[in-house]
Amino acid sequence: MRDLLGTIQKVEKGNFHARTNRFGKSVEFRTLNTSFDSMVDTIINLRIASYERKLKLQEAELKYYHMRIRPHFFLNALNTINSMTFQGREEEIRHFIAAFSKNIRYLFRSGLELVTIGEELQQLESYFEMQEILYPGCVFYFVDADNSIMQWKIPHMLLHTFVENEYKHTVSVDRLLSIFIRIHPCTQGDSTMLHILIEDDGDGFPAEIIQNINEKWSENDDGKKIGLTSIKRILKLMYGRTDLLRLYNQKGGCVELWIPEEPLPLEEKEELEKGE
Repeated sequence: MRDLLGTIQKVEKGNFHARTNRFGKSVEFRTLNTSFDSMVDTIINLRIASYERKLKLQEAELKYYHMRIRPHFFLNALNTINSMTFQGREEEIRHFIAAFSKNIRYLFRSGLELVTIGEELQQLESYFEMQEILYPGCVFYFVDADNSIMQWKIPHMLLHTFVENEYKHTVSVDRLLSIFIRIHPCTQGDSTMLHILIEDDGDGFPAEIIQNINEKWSENDDGKKIGLTSIKRILKLMYGRTDLLRLYNQKGGCVELWIPEEPLPLEEKEELEKGE
């Protein structure tokens, strides 16, 4: 009886490897111990099955939000090419398609959730090159990034999404827009984080966008702002936090991001969700 009670206490404390002594003198206790061990084995199998289901659901949801980002850019580029054909801009079309093809290879790399800062910045260069054909002399951009963080992993298409948002809502042919991207390691509490700041000297974000991203943290959208709402959901799924993205206006629009060194394991995310 003492052995059985001791094993029960170990299991209650989370030690699912604990087992009873099945070689007691009493047939009844041997049967009881065997039944208890069988029950613990069943619990472990159910926990593993539940864990695997949650992993698959989380992976499917991440792919869903990533796929929401990709077609938006892809279709915009195809519409641009179609428009230029009617304008007889053959030489520009060739240059545009060459830059676009680099983006496409990066865009549709299968099974990719995390990429290095170096890879994302390289893709961003191709994107700026592609957009320069459409908006010649309209955008000045500068990237300030430490060489020491080029291998830091970030969500795929993270920087691209915010820069594309600049071209969609802020860039125009009648003014020069400056975009500054600063990427440096920083300390937040006991953790080392990657701090990303994207600034422009445009008109800034509408108040309702800032409120939705910073305060409401709504996971729904109205069919607009797909890129922003997808990114905030991706950050929550991967890192278990809702405070890693902030928008504000300061002489233009500002996007501030904090990226942890590693995504959270599923068990830690579950504990955080229980505490919310």
